[in-house]
Order: sequence, then C-alpha cells, then structure tokens
Amino acid sequence: MKIMSVRHAVPSCVVTNEEVVRRVTLASNGAMQHGGAPRVEARIRDFLNRAGTLTRNTLGADETAIQILRSAVDQALKAANVKATDLDFIIYAGVSRGWLEPSMASLVQREISANNAACFDVMEACASWMRAMQVARALCVSGTYGLGMIVNCECATADLAPWHLDSEDDLERSLAAYTIGEAATATVVSGEAGSDLYVTMRSFGEHCDLCMIPLANAGSFLDSFDDVRHAPNRFYSNSDQLFKSTIRYLWDTYSSDPVLSVRQHDLFVSHAASAKAGEFVARKLGASDQRWYCTHARYGNTVAASVPLGMSCAIDDGLLHRGTRILAIVGSAGISVGFLSITF
Repeated sequence: MKIMSVRHAVPSCVVTNEEVVRRVTLASNGAMQHGGAPRVEARIRDFLNRAGTLTRNTLGADETAIQILRSAVDQALKAANVKATDLDFIIYAGVSRGWLEPSMASLVQREISANNAACFDVMEACASWMRAMQVARALCVSGTYGLGMIVNCECATADLAPWHLDSEDDLERSLAAYTIGEAATATVVSGEAGSDLYVTMRSFGEHCDLCMIPLANAGSFLDSFDDVRHAPNRFYSNSDQLFKSTIRYLWDTYSSDPVLSVRQHDLFVSHAASAKAGEFVARKLGASDQRWYCTHARYGNTVAASVPLGMSCAIDDGLLHRGTRILAIVGSAGISVGFLSITF
C-alpha cells in the first residue's frame, strides 16, 4: 500500500499556557478557598512545562469542526490528484465525533460526494490512525478495495477539560486535558504493489482505565465507579503511570521485532501526549534530534491526528519527501502501542 498524500488543517485560535491558566482561574471564579488558586496555577504551569507543551490550536468563534475537516480532505485529494468519486473506502479514525451512530465516515462521504466509497470508523484512542492504516492495508492487499482515505477531526474538544475547579484535588483528572490541541488530517492511500509498508501493534487492556473519556453509562461496564476518574465526557489520565507503562511497552515491542530491528529510517514521526516523553523514546530508539519529528510543543496532544499531522508538517518543512524512509510511533490509552515503517 502506498501513501499518496497526507495533509492537515488546524483551527485559527492559538492558545498559550498562560491562556489555559487564565481560563481555569476565570471559570473557577473564587471557588477554591484557603489560597488554593495560586497552588493550582503553579501546578498547571509546572505540568505543561514538564510535558513540553507551549501552544495548541482550538476552534475560533466563527469556526466549526466540519470546516477544518473539509479543508484537510480537500487538500489531500488535490495533493493525491484523485477525485472523491474515485475513493473505494473512507475510514474515520479519531476520538472526537459528533455522535456514536452512524459512522463519522458517512458524514465525510456526504460532504465530499464520495458516492462510491464504503464508510466505517476505527476508534483506538491516539492509535486510531495507525490501526486504520493497518486495516486499510489488509483491504488493499486482499483486493477488496484499491483506493481509500483515512480521516480524523480531533476538534470541538474544549469541553473535555474541566475548566471549573472546586479544589486543588480536581487537578488529578485535569492536567493532561490542558495539553490537548485540535487538528484534522486526511491520508489518501492506494493498493499499489511493491510497497514496503510494515505495521506492528500491541494492546495491553489491563491498563484500560489509566486514560479515559467515559460516557454517561460507564458505570454499567465497571465493577467499581469513581466519580473523578469516570466523570462522563471528561478526559481523565493517570499521566505518570500511563507514560511509564507505555514507554516500556514501546521499547519491548521495538527491540523484539525482527523487522524493525534491522530497518534503517531517515525520519521518526512520533505521537506524543508529552514532548518530554517523546524525547525519552527517541533516545531509546537511537534517533538523533535531526531525525526526530514531533508536533507536541507547537500543537499539543492532537490525539489520533498527531502522526499524520507530523507527516504533513514535515512535508511542509522540507523534511519528508518521496523516498524518505520513515518510522511512525504511537503509544495511546488502552494501552496500545504501534510502529509503522514505510518508504514514503
């Protein structure tokens, strides 16, 4: 399978760390007593500094998620020089969505009049794009389909972060949410023969509750319910434990894989819920600063959009071009980890 194009779009509103602190302070509006507000502000600043988050983009007042998604899709189709009606399938691979039913991919089909495309969604937290690439490869290799597009739109996420805090204790569920940024990506793929695409992924479900966005009925699926960890439609992450476990699983997967251990790569494109965690992974993999590409500092944690966003930005920066051997890396809630190796 060949990647014919990968493009991105981001909202116009740039949010700094100081703006995050300001929003929390205003939303809490004196709710925290006994000097809690200064400690909360200091903890937020410290966490974002340790994560390596500088800015993130969010929807402006007159912007909508579908506008950002449509921009990424239009760019990708143009770059691949294909028409929407040529697409055999569309996979929506992201966490942010407007509904659970029907597929978000069906919305994309309607928006671009891709009347011949089969539509379905793949959801695996931040690993959704990579899992969708694995599924797309299977569809292409089997001969089921020949041309497709993988899209995501990690936008309209502002409500995932609890801006209003009643006490310093509320930060337990909030800190990682303040790193989230918004972006949409579209990746056009074809079943062209001779590609060296290789994907390996592993899942460790015993850690599924380390990072969650629960629905209102989450308690029906859990033996024990925690009002903080399982608050409906709120992002929760036990960041320290999640990072430690994910980094260990990433290294174990990479070092034990017979294909990855012998392949050479020119560019490493990483998802990172934390830029600092990504830097640690880079050192473990032996990737120099010049070969390591991560968008976290500029765009924050863009969830399932992060790897294709990184590829698209690397193209714009002149670092990724035809013939570049890339290794994409993702570790996500689940826990799921994965590597995608391909000559672009």
